[in-house]
Amino acid sequence: MPDYGHELLLGTFITPTAQDPARAVALAELTEAARLDVATFQDHPYNADF
Repeated sequence: MPDYGHELLLGTFITPTAQDPARAVALAELTEAARLDVATFQDHPYNADF
């Protein structure tokens, strides 16, 4: 396996929805509870669905 000179980070990519914002929070909390390294979020402020 190649060594890229940095640690491998594992996490989640969360797509929030305007209809259920609490779901994005719950997924972020689950990411933390699973002790993953990062939680990232889709961010499209011009799209009212997110």
